[in-house]
Amino acid sequence: MQMRSYFNSGITRPCSFRKEQLKKLQAAVKKYEAQLHEGLFTDLKKSPEECWVTETGFLLAEISNSLKHLKNWMEDESVSTNLLNLPSKRFVLKEPLGVMLIISPWNYHFQLLVKPLAGAMADGNCVVIKV
Repeated sequence: MQMRSYFNSGITRPCSFRKEQLKKLQAAVKKYEAQLHEGLFTDLKKSPEECWVTETGFLLAEISNSLKHLKNWMEDESVSTNLLNLPSKRFVLKEPLGVMLIISPWNYHFQLLVKPLAGAMADGNCVVIKV
């Protein structure tokens, strides 16, 4: 209920808010990268190089791409109209849908949990994570 109220307040809609959230996630991944790699080695015997390629580096690249293209992704998209509705204009409005639940296994890849989180943040949705 609190997440729905938070979303309905409209705070997640502006591009600036979404970018701020993505930058915070990016900073957290960078700050705790060594600990993440250590945990992935303990759980899955992944080397730091493999962790970077398949987990943290992959996620950081995804976040960087989202930050780079976010403003463009948020713009309304003009679509053609049929003759019956001329001279009207039609648009695809790109708006967040609401509250999302991300369910992830507790013992599996880090990026399978956090990559959908980054996408949800870029979309302006509120996220509840269940591990």
